[in-house]
Amino acid sequence: QGLRVTLSDQKLEPIANAVHQARRLCQRKHRSAIQTRETLDRLIPDPDNHGIASADLIIEAVPENLEVKRALYALIEPRMQDSAILATNTSSIPLDQLAESLRKPERFLGLHFFNPVSEMLVVEVVRHASARGETDASALQSALALTGAIGKLPISVASYPGFLVNRALTPYLLEAVTM
Repeated sequence: QGLRVTLSDQKLEPIANAVHQARRLCQRKHRSAIQTRETLDRLIPDPDNHGIASADLIIEAVPENLEVKRALYALIEPRMQDSAILATNTSSIPLDQLAESLRKPERFLGLHFFNPVSEMLVVEVVRHASARGETDASALQSALALTGAIGKLPISVASYPGFLVNRALTPYLLEAVTM
């Protein structure tokens, strides 16, 4: 969507796979060779996490494990700009638990993308309220604006197990089981 993105991982293979998938997506969407090259030039492999220092938004998408996420935040947060937003793509861990260990919990929120990301329009922008603070209104508005700018439909929700989509889907599933 025209943005420059750095992509980090502990191993190079997932980064290479993401670049390959981006190329395939461009081909599926019938992008020209020049458009594809321009897109791939904006996707910057960053195994050493240099992009953190200049990022406006950092989206974490590590496995659904509270301690793994907290350990990653402890490495990321000191390197972030003061105005940067730290977002998690978690769908199962309450954000208030993740925010407990942060120095700036007000700059933390959830961006829950659905798979396949390239096809699904809805993105839950998840705010939290923890004992140490809550998502700042300006951070929330920035995340909503960015999500809309990349062609997604942002839905603002509070941190709650299952978030919006599962809460809306559950009554339908229960009715199907009953029938």
